[in-house]
Amino acid sequence: MSAMLKNWLFIVSLLTAFPAWSINPDQLLRVDEAFKLSARVADTGDVLLLDWHVAEGYYLYRNKLKFSPLSENLELGEPDMPAGELKHDPNFGDVVVFHNALNVRLPVNRALDSSIRLKVGYQGCADVGVCYPPQTQIIELKLPRPIAPAKDLDPLAGLLQPSGGVGLNLLQDSLFFFFFFFQVMVRLMDDG
Repeated sequence: MSAMLKNWLFIVSLLTAFPAWSINPDQLLRVDEAFKLSARVADTGDVLLLDWHVAEGYYLYRNKLKFSPLSENLELGEPDMPAGELKHDPNFGDVVVFHNALNVRLPVNRALDSSIRLKVGYQGCADVGVCYPPQTQIIELKLPRPIAPAKDLDPLAGLLQPSGGVGLNLLQDSLFFFFFFFQVMVRLMDDG
C-alpha cells in the first residue's frame, strides 16, 4: 500500500471517528432555530404553558431545564412534563432528552399582578455531536384577572352586606321603601 493511500485512509478514519470535526458550522442551526420556545398563560391564569419546537436532528436535556421567578410575588410549582427518552450522551452520560417537541405545564401562584417575568434556562445538542452552551431566556407574560372564588360570585351576597356608603344597600332600600309605603297606605285608609 502506498504512503499516500495510507495517509488518506488515516485522515478519513479520523474524520469518521470524530464526527464533530467533520461538521461544517454553517450546517448547524442557530440555537434559537434549533430550540424555538414559546410561552403563554392557560385560561385559568394559574399555569404557564412553555412549548419548545425542537428541530429535527436536535434534542433538549431534561436536567438542564431551569425555571426561576423574576417577579416579586410569583411562586412556581413543580413543572409537569413528559417522561422523555433515555440517551447515552458522550458529553453527559445517561440523560433524559426530548426530540421534536417539549410541552411543560408550570403551575404559578401569584398575587394580583397583571404581568409576570420568568427566567427559563435550557441546553440542547445536535444529534451529530455538537452541543450548544446553556441558554437563558426571559419570558414576560400578561396575566388574566384572577377568577373570583365561587363565594364571591353569589348574586345575593352584595344585597345582604352593608354598603359602606352613605345610603343603604339595595335590599335595605327596598325594605325601607316597602314599609314606608305600607305605613302611608295604612294612614290613608285610616283617614278615609
